[in-house]
Amino acid sequence: MSGGGSTDNAERIEGGSDGSIIGNVGDRLKVTSDAVIVVSANTFATIFKRNEITVATKTESDLSGVTYTVPSGKNFVLTTVNANYDTQSPLYIRLKKQTGGAGSFVTEIRLTVKQHGQDASSTSMTFPYGIYLATAGDVLKITYESALAKGTLWAAFTGVEY
Repeated sequence: MSGGGSTDNAERIEGGSDGSIIGNVGDRLKVTSDAVIVVSANTFATIFKRNEITVATKTESDLSGVTYTVPSGKNFVLTTVNANYDTQSPLYIRLKKQTGGAGSFVTEIRLTVKQHGQDASSTSMTFPYGIYLATAGDVLKITYESALAKGTLWAAFTGVEY
């Protein structure tokens, strides 16, 4: 290419909508490419925390075994919160978060599993695109609070760690 803005044939692509150099508003350049995405186990992990217990108290209690601490250098995206209770009495499930592993737990999600006898005994919240909920060091847990100290509760949450 020489100094006055002219181009030689080796540096131009012809075939625009009017037969000139591509660069007009309606011009298109077609490129075909294949991409292969390989998921690596080191990239992210699916987290599934769940437990089934016999409800033995009416006060808010931690659901044992359903606590998760986000590892160093990772983030957590919540995808579901689920619960099932086999007794016809009110029961509340709370997904709580403690920021940085210190201080108080804050309720992020509350589910009512049963309120009246005709209510469903299962409930679920699904987030198809996920909710960015926690970062490294944050602790997540499920608590439950029942109007009666009886019945069997199963609860869980899932998400993606990356």
